[in-house]
Order: sequence, then C-alpha cells, then structure tokens
Amino acid sequence: MSTPTLNKETPIQSKLYNLGSFSYLCRFDEDYTMLRIDGNPESILSFSAEELTAFDFSFASRMKSEERDFVKMTILEAAGTGEWFELKYSFKTKSG
Repeated sequence: MSTPTLNKETPIQSKLYNLGSFSYLCRFDEDYTMLRIDGNPESILSFSAEELTAFDFSFASRMKSEERDFVKMTILEAAGTGEWFELKYSFKTKSG
C-alpha cells in the first residue's frame, strides 16, 4: 500500500494551501481512503491532512448518511466518462 502524501510543492498546490482550500485523491473503497491531499483541509474540515490520511480514518463515516448514495453514484457516473469532476457534499467536522 502506498503512503498518503501532503503536497505543497507545485504552484497550484501552494495556492490551494494558501487559499484555505484543498483537493484530494482517494480510493473508491468503503471508507474513501485518502491517498493524496493538496492544500489545507484543516481550515475547512477541522482535520489536518495527516489526520485525514491516517490509516484508521474513515472519510465516508464523516459524510452525512443521506448523501452517501449520491456521492457513490456521482463517482460511478464520472468514472464512466473518464473526465475530471467536482463533487460537493456535507462533511462532519470534529465538532460535529
């Protein structure tokens, strides 16, 4: 299994970090295991990149349960096209 990474090396990644936003690459598994995070998730989610990429962190468990099917179907549809896509959904921060 490859080690997840936090990357602030390229100009776009640096901009994401400085703007308080982020992008990520995850596995399409039950937990949406994080593989790579670019930017600054902590300013939005209250979790650091290190916490999000921890072995025992379940990104899916922090989604609202009523949105999980929508997220899964959107990913499946996008995977069929091979195009980049954007997906917006709710996420529970540390404080709930």
